[in-house]
Order: sequence, then structure tokens, then C-alpha cells
Amino acid sequence: MKYTLILLAICSVLMVNSCTNSEDELIDKLPNSEDPTFNTEEILKYREFKNNNFKTTDQSPIPVAKRTSFQGLPYYKPTEDFSIPATFVASKQKETASVNTTKFGETRIYVKAGTLNFVINDKQYTLEAFYYQNDENQDLLFVPFKDATSGKLTYGVGRYLDIPVVPNGDYIIDFNLAYNPYCAYNDNYSCPLVPKENVLPIEINAGEKKPDF
Repeated sequence: MKYTLILLAICSVLMVNSCTNSEDELIDKLPNSEDPTFNTEEILKYREFKNNNFKTTDQSPIPVAKRTSFQGLPYYKPTEDFSIPATFVASKQKETASVNTTKFGETRIYVKAGTLNFVINDKQYTLEAFYYQNDENQDLLFVPFKDATSGKLTYGVGRYLDIPVVPNGDYIIDFNLAYNPYCAYNDNYSCPLVPKENVLPIEINAGEKKPDF
């Protein structure tokens, strides 16, 4: 269920398109973010797989004319400094949230799940987390965010995290797994914008950088 929902987020397309077996495979290769153990090797292995997928599959979001010269996505080096313990506080009421996208006039509906509270350099921060509206089991948190690198070193619209729900409310936010939506690579895609509550005033020097092609 959870990887199917991640796929729905990534496959936010302006035109009518269905997700493919290639994209299913990409999602299934994601490192296990339910495991609190930081693992550089697993992160690098996934990045290599994703680069190969983007370069060679017909369903790649990289424009066809740019695939031959595509050398891989730019990333920060994996660092345990941005694998952060967090506490989840669930919303008392499951309200819906209408989120604008990069396509003018288009909105997506999510369910407000709650907040993730965490500390970086002795300062407390909060990110709003959402459920995908069609997630009947509510087993995945969707966390869009921006930070002080957005529009400079990272994609200006923002980046996303998909975090499996854990029963005890104690989470690890692994910013090394922060990824760009497909609209970062191709204008044929649209993606949800980051709500103002999720704009962090610090640099998150982890995860995927701004595309350099």
C-alpha cells in the first residue's frame, strides 16, 4: 500500500497518464525508512538505481532529448546529521487540506495527519504531515517542505518526504531521502506546492539537489 501511494505522489501529471511497471520498480527499491539505522550504502545503492531508471526507461521524467547526456541526479552526500528523530502528534480531527499545485488553478486534496516535531542544532522545528486522500489505511505520511536552500541549491518549488506510519509515534525523518517531484525535470508534470507551515528557516543540506540539466 505505502509504495503505491508514494507512486501516486510522484506520478502527478498534467496530462492523463497511468503509472508504469518501471515506476513501480523504482518505488519498491526505496530504502526502508522504517528502520532507524542510518545506512549510507543503502542510500547510495538506491540513488544509483534511480539514476539508471531515469536514464534508460521509456517512462523516465527526463525529456527524451536529454537522456543520452544524462549523468545522474545531483545529491548531497548522505549524512547521519540529517537523519533526525521526531515525535508525531496526530491531528484531533481528520480535516482535509486543499493544496495548490504548479499548474495554475489546480488543487489536490489531502488529509491533515498531524505534526512531526524534531530538533536540529538544539532548536525545535515542526513539519505538517498529510495523508494521501485515497489512503484508506492511512499508513503513509506525505511531508512536503522547503528550506533555506530552496531555489538556490535545491529545487525552488520544494522537496518531498514519504514516511511510513509507525504505531508508537516515534519517527526518524531521514532528509537524505528528500526527493524532487517530477515537475522538477519536466514541465509536463504538476506537483503540490509546499504550505507555508512547512518552510524551514534553516538549510537542509541533504537529499536531492536542484537538477543541473
